[in-house]
Amino acid sequence: MWYILSRNPAPCASSRAKTSNEAEAGCSSTRSDRAATVLHAINVLRQPIHPFQSVPSLRDGKAIRRQSGARRIHELSFCMRPGWRSVEAAAVAFCRGPCSTHSSFLAWSVSHHTNRNQGHPLMKKSLIGLATACCCLLSTAVSFAEYKTVCGWDDQLFPAYILATGTVKIDSDGIDPHLLGDPAGIVGIDIVAPAHNTKVTVTVTCPEFIEPSKYSGTLANGGEFYAVRPKIRYRYDRLGECRQATPATVTFSVQLGDEPVEEIVKTVTFRSVNDCPIRVVENGEVVDISFTFAAFANEQHPFVDKLLREALDLGVVDRFTGYQSGDLNDVFRQVYALWDLMVARDTRYSSITTTAADSSQILSQHVRLLEDTVNNGQANCVDGSVLFVSLLRKIGIKANLMLSPGHCYVTFWGDEEGTLVFGLETTLVDWTNDGATEISTDLDEVLTPDRRGVRSWDSFVNSITTATYTVAGDAEKFASPDEPEYLIIDVGQARTKGVLPIPYRGTEDFLGYDYSEYRQTQYGEYQEDEEEVPAE
Repeated sequence: MWYILSRNPAPCASSRAKTSNEAEAGCSSTRSDRAATVLHAINVLRQPIHPFQSVPSLRDGKAIRRQSGARRIHELSFCMRPGWRSVEAAAVAFCRGPCSTHSSFLAWSVSHHTNRNQGHPLMKKSLIGLATACCCLLSTAVSFAEYKTVCGWDDQLFPAYILATGTVKIDSDGIDPHLLGDPAGIVGIDIVAPAHNTKVTVTVTCPEFIEPSKYSGTLANGGEFYAVRPKIRYRYDRLGECRQATPATVTFSVQLGDEPVEEIVKTVTFRSVNDCPIRVVENGEVVDISFTFAAFANEQHPFVDKLLREALDLGVVDRFTGYQSGDLNDVFRQVYALWDLMVARDTRYSSITTTAADSSQILSQHVRLLEDTVNNGQANCVDGSVLFVSLLRKIGIKANLMLSPGHCYVTFWGDEEGTLVFGLETTLVDWTNDGATEISTDLDEVLTPDRRGVRSWDSFVNSITTATYTVAGDAEKFASPDEPEYLIIDVGQARTKGVLPIPYRGTEDFLGYDYSEYRQTQYGEYQEDEEEVPAE
């Protein structure tokens, strides 16, 4: 049975893939018990997976992020809350952002407090003076409004997120009417309308990364919160070339009604395009945007075709056909051909995740772009996973990114319907069997011994074994909404929703390899047999 993959999978070293307790227990159970465990996991994993399953505002397809939606309305509604304990407090709130709501509440507060203190003439005079002063401010209500600028998260903008979501399809139905402009926008202003039907114009500029971007509209209801997000005209080419965190000046120009334009200048940080935001803290709530990882998988990257050509030249398979043959062994052979190529290129596990910039409100990770992983021959768990997902999707094999606490690996379908699901632990690409690990023989019929690489075959089987039992053991966690750190990033569905790969900018040439020595040392018997065939 193809879903029985290991008798004793080797554990990964240190910070590499951590096999779950359930998976380890499964290794010592009977063969039938392991079969039942993995089949149950497959049934769970076959459920429809939304690429944004962890983001409530995306789960219903309404918006990318409701940064400027209900949560911010709640945050900035301080001036509309009942229960002021004194007229002084009401006056302070009024001066922060006067409106008709504040005015009516101020009248209530003055009356309430005056009735409680009728026997104190001095207090009466104080209250009358405060009320008079506040009423005088009513004449300036239209010209005064409180607002604040918004620029990403913690004044940091992530090119990877911007590139990934630039063409995301958003259903306009159900979007909060207090969100004006781009419903996916993360740059603009939050404002409390000073009066009914106040005209507002917001322009955002940043010479390095943003062309002048303007929104003009109306704040319908005085005293209510609005999030104004112009459709930002990003310089996408510049964002794709941003390889280091860099400061930039962003200018916000705000005009209310016929009042003069007010300019606010901020210095913000544009993060490296390699930095992937995972979670952000927004108004005290954690928002998951880990779907950005899907942007680092790039099945259209020009390096992918070159890698596939090299894999064919190594001779494990003579063509890539995806699921066309309907043969599970053929799927395994194709996956192994890609694995063997990465071993032949001497790809090494390298745990580099630290970002240059940091923030207490943002969890992010440095991810190598595909060209960096290929040419430098180094990859951590995410780097290797997005590379293999890119290659597998290119040849027509469905593959997902699996996120668990502190780790990422790959699952792929054994058939087009997804009745069989297998894991691939990419951090084992440089693993060498020292003889202490028993390698499963369940995949022996996939390839004859003369076509198996001496080193790559053992690491491939160990990779399949380890990751498959890991995902089997964690299947319930991946399916549970109470386990936010266990996520399936369905790259195919992300593409359907409009999440694009980070584009290759053509700044690096493909580094090819001479595989003649590898072929001789890894396929010596196979090569000798080929040489003995007489030429026609």
